[in-house]
Amino acid sequence: SSPAGPNEFLSTIYTPVHAGFIHGYALATCGRAGDALRTLDRAYDETRRWSLARYEPLAANMRSWVFRNIGAVARAREGNQIAEDGARAVGYRELEVYATLDPCDDDLATGDVATALARLVAARELMQTSYAYAWRHRLRVRLLEGRIALLEGMPAAALEHATILIEDASLRNAPRYVRLGQALSMRARAEMGDELPDEASLEALSDALATVAGVEAWWLLAELGAALESPRCFELAAVHRDRLAASLDADDRVGFADYAGARLERIRTRGASPNLR
Repeated sequence: SSPAGPNEFLSTIYTPVHAGFIHGYALATCGRAGDALRTLDRAYDETRRWSLARYEPLAANMRSWVFRNIGAVARAREGNQIAEDGARAVGYRELEVYATLDPCDDDLATGDVATALARLVAARELMQTSYAYAWRHRLRVRLLEGRIALLEGMPAAALEHATILIEDASLRNAPRYVRLGQALSMRARAEMGDELPDEASLEALSDALATVAGVEAWWLLAELGAALESPRCFELAAVHRDRLAASLDADDRVGFADYAGARLERIRTRGASPNLR
């Protein structure tokens, strides 16, 4: 028998699930959405198999993040609701906040600022309770506030949010939010009429996003391209879109192609219409 006794049994249950979360997250950040979903699906199945009530909402929410960025928005919303309900039932405040904030991306993609702001109010209320890793949510809220400021025609406020975000994320050694802050900063500066970044800077940002925001890089660069009126940005966005599509199963690839085409066209149109910016 093992000297670890019962502890070994507990480790055997939890370790594969944790490994699945970590691996799935890493795959998604690199833009390997298909592999990420398959990995997170297995982790989700394990949480249900072993009745790991605390971890089931985590699996649901992580899958929703990937679904949202490949255009499966209804599945993403459903997963967020499962995560929110499950997190509330087991007192997992961190996941409850994630599930509240994540749908803000849907709102901002369609320009629904009022709903995004309402979600931020709800999230801030939840964040009044102390819990682990709340600093990640403060970074996320700062990013969302900056994106909302841009939609409301306040690029100076967006730049302030971006500057603080980059500083705070650097102190926390959170490269994902450093890069997201840099993309936000470039958009804000473009809206303010500042000197535009050169192509080398855009390509460096594109390369960096591929390693920390792989499932989101295609629309992030498209939004930046609209702000900069940069054909090169749209070319880089297309590279990320095609790479993401290639990682998906056939059915998901078809849905993503339709979604990405419509969203990219909407971003181009909004960027070309000053009164919509």
